[in-house]
Amino acid sequence: MEPSLQDYSTSPSLSTLQPQQIPLISYIDGKFQVDKKAISVISKIKEPVAVLSIAGVYRSGKSFLLNQILDRNDGFTTSPSHLPCTKGLWVWSVPMKVSNDNHPDFRLLIVDSEGIGSFSANETYDTQVFSLALLMSSMFIYNSQGSIDDNAITRLGLVTELSKYVKSKLGGLDNQAIFPSFLWVVRDFSLDLQITPKNYLEFALSSEERYTETERNKQQIKASLKQYFRDRDCFTLVRPIHDEKKLQNASKLESYEIRPEFRNQIEKLKQKILDTVAPKELGGRMLNGRIIYQNLQNKNAKAVKTERGSNRVGKHSLRIRIRSSFLFLGKFKACGKRCSIPCWTIT
Repeated sequence: MEPSLQDYSTSPSLSTLQPQQIPLISYIDGKFQVDKKAISVISKIKEPVAVLSIAGVYRSGKSFLLNQILDRNDGFTTSPSHLPCTKGLWVWSVPMKVSNDNHPDFRLLIVDSEGIGSFSANETYDTQVFSLALLMSSMFIYNSQGSIDDNAITRLGLVTELSKYVKSKLGGLDNQAIFPSFLWVVRDFSLDLQITPKNYLEFALSSEERYTETERNKQQIKASLKQYFRDRDCFTLVRPIHDEKKLQNASKLESYEIRPEFRNQIEKLKQKILDTVAPKELGGRMLNGRIIYQNLQNKNAKAVKTERGSNRVGKHSLRIRIRSSFLFLGKFKACGKRCSIPCWTIT
């Protein structure tokens, strides 16, 4: 029988956990901080750890999509209002047990992130949240709606611009050693696609031989996406239901109310994730819960520390020191300082 998320039971050490969303990284008093309950969950994971995270524009259905993957209506919080309902990063409390060709036995953490572009956040904050979700992942889902057009590609400029600064501090490390596999999920897709979704993505990212100065930024974003995400793919989903009013309360929908085509596509998406996701690996070593726990328990460890700097990312000056063992192992210290735990400093 082919594996599916609901088939995987937990180990005895994790079996008592209540299935629910719990805060992973919160923004408190001007700092991003790792939640103690999340650390407690992670510390119980003895197997290698894979991290599936999702990001995208706020109110675009990210949490609803994760709930469909989890086969739950009451998983990650959703809301019909215009207000963003996910703040910071949240993790599903029960890691899924997975086995595939990449590794015979590992755990999958599922992470939801605050959407970008809300009226209550600025570009600096969006960059920080987006980048945390991206860099801690072994598989990164970018969720968007409609089609892959110029506007959709331009929105990704925020993270690709930051990636240039990250890359400049990596020395000889290869992109594949840092950046996760990239899966662009296009929601409410209605085009008559005559090619595969992957080829559709490649076509959208293809560079034009001639372009104006005003189009230069778009071409740079495309080039960055291809450079940093060599392992990339695309998946399209139809609109889950035609009734707009019911769609606003998607978390309350019964299975029979959702279009069969959408349900079938979700099953294929889950299978794609399970077949291709791999444990997070850096420096030839795979992360497990114990390594993550030991590093994050360090008295000086903070998930992200931000302060003003001299250089610019987008429209804002910032300096980001990422001190999370989701990202780094060993004695690598690209910041050039003797830190208590490995870190990068992006300036």
